[in-house]
Amino acid sequence: MAQKPWERMEGESAKAFEAFRIYRDMGSERNLRAVAQQCNKSVSLLGRWSGANQWVERARAYDNELERAAHQEAVKSVREMRKRQLGIVAQMQHKAMSALQKMDTKSMKPKDQLAFLTKAMELEQKLRVQMVQDTTSADEKQAADNSLADVIVAAYQRRRQNEPDN
Repeated sequence: MAQKPWERMEGESAKAFEAFRIYRDMGSERNLRAVAQQCNKSVSLLGRWSGANQWVERARAYDNELERAAHQEAVKSVREMRKRQLGIVAQMQHKAMSALQKMDTKSMKPKDQLAFLTKAMELEQKLRVQMVQDTTSADEKQAADNSLADVIVAAYQRRRQNEPDN
């Protein structure tokens, strides 16, 4: 397995690596003076170790790895949340369908029946539009953006081009 930049480098002394580890783990607050105080070493010595062992680049690589791992964990967490929420939604739908099947529509007022129907149609329309958007190619989306007038004009022009001259 390849060595990670934030691990001890070949030829790096144990003391230099310990100082680097302190520097690396300081995050955005890292600086040689603070490391020098913790290690009881001079800033000039740490400056030499830092230059010789590429502390800045190694710390940046470490930060990038932490960011990548955090992002990966966040994506995993969102996927798990969506899966859990979809399960809840499915249970809610099942219960709603069960209640709908038992519902006596005779006891509903016409106003409530109309509201019920209107909401159902609105939801169906949203779902169908979303399905089309999810499966439509970029060319089809562009074509759908054309106005009705553009479509009519184009059809008329095609028809005229195909008619023989009188």
